[in-house]
Amino acid sequence: MSDDDQNDGGGYGKPPKEYQFKPGQSGNPNGRPKGSKNTHHILSKILGEKIPMTDAGKKIVVTKFEAAVRVLVNKAFEGSPQSLKLLFEVKKDFEASSSEQVANPFTDADYDVLMEELDWLEEVRAAHSTEASDDPE
Repeated sequence: MSDDDQNDGGGYGKPPKEYQFKPGQSGNPNGRPKGSKNTHHILSKILGEKIPMTDAGKKIVVTKFEAAVRVLVNKAFEGSPQSLKLLFEVKKDFEASSSEQVANPFTDADYDVLMEELDWLEEVRAAHSTEASDDPE
């Protein structure tokens, strides 16, 4: 191998120097286009769309998500083992997420301090409003 071959870079994962990104140059200069939507956004939008459906002989308008859940529950009660298994998994996940309660990060002492600060702020506002009313400008 000659010195020129070694200096040019080249090889697997190492393009020649003239094709490598220059310092400060991005491989994607335009970036992600504004307004492009990810899968979560698209799925939320589609599942939030309203559709008409018949339930117990009455026409109702529900979201696609609610309609899908209704269909899942109905199929589970018709005896579909896959639907029943999926329904139990969804119910278990829902109960796990809804049972997580946010603990109150404040103690009683913190609450007392906050109330004292609130009282002080009210006093300052009251004093400021009386000063403003005394000035006949």
